[in-house]
Parts: sequence; structure tokens; C-alpha cells
Amino acid sequence: AQASRLGLDFTILGPVQATASHPGAKGLGWARFAKLAAGQALPVYALGGLGNGDLDAALTAGAHGIAAIRGAWGS
Repeated sequence: AQASRLGLDFTILGPVQATASHPGAKGLGWARFAKLAAGQALPVYALGGLGNGDLDAALTAGAHGIAAIRGAWGS
């Protein structure tokens, strides 16, 4: 709701999985991501420890896409 009030075009939600950039931080997991993303007025993109192999799971969980920085560029 706040993102819509701010006039944003989309939101990001994560980390979904553990990431190298945040060692020790727990990921949300796809079930929690799906619960938090459900019913959002804006598109929600998943990020955090993701790569091309996660796209189907992301779409199933209600994501509009993923951010896969390390997946695309490596470490």
C-alpha cells in the first residue's frame, strides 16, 4: 500500500534465499514470499540468492520476475 502511495511502479521482496552479500541472514523461502506478495497492487520482484533456475518457482509464488545479479554476473 505504501509503495502505491509513493507512486512506485514495482516492489522488490527478499532475500528469498541465502545470499553471499548477506552471510548469516535467513531467506524468506518461497512460501513466505508468496504469502507476503499475495494481493499486492504493484508487481513484486523476487531477489536474494536467485538465478535462472529459480524463475519457475518465482512465478508460481506470484513474483513478476527475479533479480539475479550474481546469477547473471557471477561473484
